[in-house]
Amino acid sequence: MKSTEKGVAEGSDFYVYTSSTQAQKLFLYPTSVGLFRYLPGYKLYRNSFDSILIMFMRKGECEVKTGGRVYHASAGQVVLLNCYEPHTYWTNTGWEAEWLHIAGANVMEYYHAINGSSTPVITLKDTYRLKSTCIKFICNLKNAFPPKKPYIIIILLIF
Repeated sequence: MKSTEKGVAEGSDFYVYTSSTQAQKLFLYPTSVGLFRYLPGYKLYRNSFDSILIMFMRKGECEVKTGGRVYHASAGQVVLLNCYEPHTYWTNTGWEAEWLHIAGANVMEYYHAINGSSTPVITLKDTYRLKSTCIKFICNLKNAFPPKKPYIIIILLIF
């Protein structure tokens, strides 16, 4: 789907995914996934959005506010954001990111195991596996193929 959101560049794509009821009760599952180019001046505020956001920063930089603190994220970093809580992210310069919202019965346990109470901005030693897995996941949804591999578990194991 093409984004019509203000501040998101033309050509940015996203896909909504609906898991089976059984999968929603038992597993982590994607709710939406996309590749966006955010324009300078973009800003999003949400009081709550029922998911965890994993955002791989391909280019540029943004600011993320959560828990009353502001964090800086730039190219090559990952933002792991608890969207169940109030959060804001914005940019003065623009950025490009592959992103994935995930949910599930135990999503918060995974979130805390990976991130705990530390910064939502993570620097990985190697981003190759994360980038290639995200791209495969986006391509599968773009081509209307249901996920055949447990991509979300693979993505979480990368951390």
